[in-house]
Amino acid sequence: MHLPARGASQDASPWGQRLPWALVASLTVTLLALAWLWPTSDTVPAPVRRFSFTFPDVVHASLSPNGRHIAYESSGQLWIRDLDQDEPQMLHDQGERPFWSPDSRLVGFHAEGQLWKIPGHGGSVDLLCEAGRFFSGAAWSPDDRTRRL
Repeated sequence: MHLPARGASQDASPWGQRLPWALVASLTVTLLALAWLWPTSDTVPAPVRRFSFTFPDVVHASLSPNGRHIAYESSGQLWIRDLDQDEPQMLHDQGERPFWSPDSRLVGFHAEGQLWKIPGHGGSVDLLCEAGRFFSGAAWSPDDRTRRL
């Protein structure tokens, strides 16, 4: 029977020599990941606002690309609601099937067989094009140059 000499390493295999370094490397990577993902003191979670729409009062709601507003039609009128506000604002006294520009500044909508646009904060409407009475929806292209029906 052969016993190792006193003070001699019990595990002289390559894995036994690398294991401590692998543990140190894993611990370092874990600590760096936690430091990067850990929320800082100036990080404030966004408030959660819950609300609901009642059908048939609200139809064809459209969330803005920046996620801050909802445009919708209700009783034949065009409305907008900023998600950080409690009350909606009427954008126009008529309109249906709202859709947003890519920069979330303009709302397009259908009224009287035509497509119109209006600033999301309100203002005057501008004619975009004829659309016909049987209209199913529209969208701005990402480059804000072409439109499709």
